[in-house]
Amino acid sequence: MSVYQAVKARAAERVALKEKREAQTVSQIILDTVRDLDERHTGSNIDPAEMKAQMLKRIMEFNGDPVRKAQMLAETAIMFPNEQCLENYRQGLALLEPVLGPDDPRVWDMRFCVAGQRAVMEGSSDECMDELRRVLAWQREHLGLQHKETLFTQLT
Repeated sequence: MSVYQAVKARAAERVALKEKREAQTVSQIILDTVRDLDERHTGSNIDPAEMKAQMLKRIMEFNGDPVRKAQMLAETAIMFPNEQCLENYRQGLALLEPVLGPDDPRVWDMRFCVAGQRAVMEGSSDECMDELRRVLAWQREHLGLQHKETLFTQLT
């Protein structure tokens, strides 16, 4: 085995261990939230609003990979009322843009989520419709006319 291969293998091992730790942290966020609200542990019924608040608090405290944190914010956004839903999407976008760059599909997907949520809240304002048109133009150029995300945005 060459020195180069050994160095590459060691670097890959470090990345794998970091990913494993982060996956364990994400699992712990979910488990801690559910366990803290389990009536067997707390002696009271589960309060859905409290569970959501605890989940969001723990996600916000997560200091691992910003892309993973953005994914957690986006996936939990629909659990919340409109304002918090939009805030989750905005925070996710703010985490993704500097890490992934302007042409990453995940950035544009999050931009769609922000604009779509704003359209729900604002009744299709000119500003959010302009953003949805920018998302659609990007999708047509980068994903193609027949891609499922392009078609979905087109129907929005």
